[in-house]
Amino acid sequence: MWTTGSYDPAQRVTIWGTGQPQPMFDPEFRPGDNLFTNSAIAFDIENGNMNWYFQYTPNENWDYDEQGVHLLIDATVNGEERQMVGHFSRSGFFYTLDRTNGEFINAVQYVNEVNWTAGIDPKTGKPVEYDPTLAVQQYVPEFRHLRGETNNAPACPDVLGGVRWQPPAYNPETHIAYAGGLDGCSSWDLITVTALPDGGIDFAGPGGPFGAFFGANTNIRHSNIRGLITAVNVETNELVASLDQHYLNLSGILATSGGLIFSGTLDGAVTAHNAETLEEVWRFHTGVSIKAAPFSFAVNGKQYVAVIAGGGNASGPHGVQFPELVNMTPQGALYVFSL
Repeated sequence: MWTTGSYDPAQRVTIWGTGQPQPMFDPEFRPGDNLFTNSAIAFDIENGNMNWYFQYTPNENWDYDEQGVHLLIDATVNGEERQMVGHFSRSGFFYTLDRTNGEFINAVQYVNEVNWTAGIDPKTGKPVEYDPTLAVQQYVPEFRHLRGETNNAPACPDVLGGVRWQPPAYNPETHIAYAGGLDGCSSWDLITVTALPDGGIDFAGPGGPFGAFFGANTNIRHSNIRGLITAVNVETNELVASLDQHYLNLSGILATSGGLIFSGTLDGAVTAHNAETLEEVWRFHTGVSIKAAPFSFAVNGKQYVAVIAGGGNASGPHGVQFPELVNMTPQGALYVFSL
């Protein structure tokens, strides 16, 4: 749980997303659903009990952990007022769940390409290939990378998502949810994880704790990776707009009631977009990489939009994909704009 959960004061529950099982890329090491990983979980704040859970992808192995933000949404679906949780998953789908009991309501694809599954079952909310009788899930075998395989076909979305921790936003007047993230695909070579005598993972073994080279020695290959801003109508379960961006969107979204949303870019721009079409309508260059979400406040009746610019220079896959960002000077500054 590495992104802060949400709190529903009416139910007095807190709802959190959870990460992926380990070893991350070796599902054969850990057969079964790996229960409570890749899940949304609601906890009673009075006694700590688990009120409900929903597991998005059992026995997952693409690093599509679902620790990201879970939006609290009240809206009408099929003529019925629903108290919902909305979640932009790393796996490429926007989900809505009933936040009183965790019941699956809807899912819609929000990235351009998903190939690890043929879709989400409209009744269960699980991938359509999911088979509860299997110890190791198959999903779409061509993109289900298993132990020891190399030169794998790229799986989509990319290993980075989708949406990871970037703050999404929701406009309760238009019932549109927004997210900033990325689009693309990735592949990697699998290395068998070694088990210790007691059954634990040998972190010093060839596959380490992941089952693939990861981190400093990464062998992950990213393809066609780019930024993405997306908008979903939670009442109709429709993707209403999508905007490709040159750089990965690590900033997230601020939604306003004035018909604009705000975001930031890795090359240092603060941007405003039409809330219906996502067309960019304003841009201000700070010269400093932005990985924080814009926020808004008012003083003496005047409204402001602000953002912290200070993301440092590009590194890892960002530096490989966008070498022109590597030499950006790390700084730290708060930029404030009046409306």
